[in-house]
Amino acid sequence: MATISDELAAGLTKILQLAQLDIQNQDKMFNGSGDVTLTRADGSTFLAATWAKMMAATVGTIKQNGNLGTRLLNEVDGRNEGFWIQPASANATAARNYPEYVAGNLLVMQNAANGLAGCTQLYFPFNNQNVWVRTGNANASGIASWTAWQKLAYTNDPEFTGKVVMPSAVHLRKDKVILKAGDDNTFILTVGGNVDVCSWGGNGLFLPQTLDCVRGFKSHMGIGSASGANNYCFGWDGSRMVLYVDNTAVGSLNTTSTSDRGLKKDIEYTPLDDRLVALEEVMRWATATFKMRARGDVIPESPEMLGFIANDLKAVSPECVSGQGLEEGDEPDPLKAYTLEPIAMMAKMTLAMQAMEDQITDLQNIVNDLKAQVVSR
Repeated sequence: MATISDELAAGLTKILQLAQLDIQNQDKMFNGSGDVTLTRADGSTFLAATWAKMMAATVGTIKQNGNLGTRLLNEVDGRNEGFWIQPASANATAARNYPEYVAGNLLVMQNAANGLAGCTQLYFPFNNQNVWVRTGNANASGIASWTAWQKLAYTNDPEFTGKVVMPSAVHLRKDKVILKAGDDNTFILTVGGNVDVCSWGGNGLFLPQTLDCVRGFKSHMGIGSASGANNYCFGWDGSRMVLYVDNTAVGSLNTTSTSDRGLKKDIEYTPLDDRLVALEEVMRWATATFKMRARGDVIPESPEMLGFIANDLKAVSPECVSGQGLEEGDEPDPLKAYTLEPIAMMAKMTLAMQAMEDQITDLQNIVNDLKAQVVSR
């Protein structure tokens, strides 16, 4: 038969006694009322508040002051702190200092600044979610002045439905990034504390500096017109700036090409023999009159124009034409269509003129020789 030592038995007995003592203490704490006597492990005792007493101490600490009746709210100062009720809308009048003329609740919180009357008042109308706040500034005699009632903004999850009125400006970062209202009813974004980078008004968006957009500029098409969803924007397609209306590309910007030697490499001047080739090509260029087709509701048909047909020019002088070109039956896509290269055409015509000048000079020399022969006879 197994046995335990006297020392082990005494230890187990002590543990059981302490556990029983803890159970008794907890029973007094959670099931008793008022103060109870608890026993420590060494046998000493002390008074402790029960759970019921501690919970009771946390209830009703804000005074429930009852009905305001016809009392002026200016009279309900920090010396009358606590909750008040106003059950009658007829009593909630401007003359009695109410922010809204409906029944509700008044919370008065004493701050005791400059006197016991100093306080903050909160008013809660019974039929909406508005919260009104004002402060009573005290002196030794009572309330020296009340601030105006201010309605607090509130949120209605998940969407904000209130209205925030700002006196002049909102600082997104104090004194650095500011949204403010201008004297002419414009809306201004200021950065760095004093630089107005843009403003919005009845005439649109004004930018004194640079507009740097990643995907292009987008705006309503026209003013006062039935433009519907039409928008226009400029966007970079990788090689040129393209103008779009909605999702339709209607053309690209022609910009001035820079021509400084420092921007170029692998420069080779055209040989003199190429002048006659250029002249022969230019003499084959065919001019034509035509009208540009209408493209949807965006671009109407043009009046009659004089110019070149890029397809014809490409067959003669391909370096004067860029683009992929439209196949038969393709949509009139200006980004795919052939485009004339004005600089290349000017260079080609310059070579042709030089060749013609060479021919004129040769003919003039022949004429001069013939004149000399006639004179010598």
